[in-house]
Amino acid sequence: MSKEETTEVKCTIPLDSGFTHILFNLASQGYSHIYVEYYGSGDSGAIEMISALKREDVIEEEDQFPEIIRNTVHHDIEDDLKDLIEKRVYENILNDATDWYNNEGGGGKLFISTDDCKFKADHYYNVNHEEHEDIDGTFGD
Repeated sequence: MSKEETTEVKCTIPLDSGFTHILFNLASQGYSHIYVEYYGSGDSGAIEMISALKREDVIEEEDQFPEIIRNTVHHDIEDDLKDLIEKRVYENILNDATDWYNNEGGGGKLFISTDDCKFKADHYYNVNHEEHEDIDGTFGD
């Protein structure tokens, strides 16, 4: 994934509009997806990246996880819009996702479609697994 100098993506309607209206506004500007990466462990986690992707830069087939075309430009999103998206991602998805920020941690990648407001995440959490075995015997002199 590459990142080039680009103009920040802005919403052309007020940010207190409905979230679906904001997504549709981005779709009308040629952005098909909002892309989010998040990671965590040891009692903390955070969204590490939020970017907008142009329609031609994402392959999305029915019932498949979207795929970013190689060397795609991830477009920066202006701060107020990015804060709003982050808030909605936490409230509507990550706060209820299986624990990805405590203990062994986890993370994921998330695509939000601006065309139909659906989201799809490749979410993971790490599990510490123990194997036990019986060892017994007798000490001799």
